[in-house]
Parts: sequence; C-alpha cells; structure tokens
Amino acid sequence: MYRRLSDENGHDLAEAPGRPAHSFSYTRVDLESQYTPPVLTDVSMPETTYDYSLDRELEFESRPDGGHIDLQYDSATRLSRLSGVYRISPSVVQFPDTRELPL
Repeated sequence: MYRRLSDENGHDLAEAPGRPAHSFSYTRVDLESQYTPPVLTDVSMPETTYDYSLDRELEFESRPDGGHIDLQYDSATRLSRLSGVYRISPSVVQFPDTRELPL
C-alpha cells in the first residue's frame, strides 16, 4: 500500500510504509534534475540526472547503467538530433553517432 504525498512545490511523492524512499531533485525553474532510487547494493551511483537548455528543453540524460542520451533541437525548438547509448536490460540500444529525426 502506497501513501501519496506532495512536497512544498506540489510534486507528487509516493511512499510505501517500511520501504526506502525514492528521491527527486529539481532545478530552480522546477524541472526534474535528478532521480535517486533507494540504495541498490550492486550500483555505486544509482542516480539518473537530467540537463536542460535555457529554453527548458531536455538536452542530456545520464543513467546509472552508463547509458546516456544527448538531444538537440532546431531553431523552432523541435527535437532534431538524438545520439548516445541507452541500455535496456538485457539489450543495449546504440544510436548512430548522430540520428537525424524527420520533421
């Protein structure tokens, strides 16, 4: 059974009694900057981090398994390029050096 809570900015939080909490951090403009799950014994750095442009577009995601995604946008703020390594256990999806996205 989960208990639904909210933080001071109204972000939804879920807590399971007797279970470790998940942690979220936010930027000054209220975008998620980091997600940290409960302690994982086999993962030394379990955080997923997010970086944004000044226009609040997601530019980079770094995952605890070493995967990452680099996103680029055109002048109309449409997603135009995607690159990186994304690991989905047990397979690994390797994007080409740069992937052009159709508009």
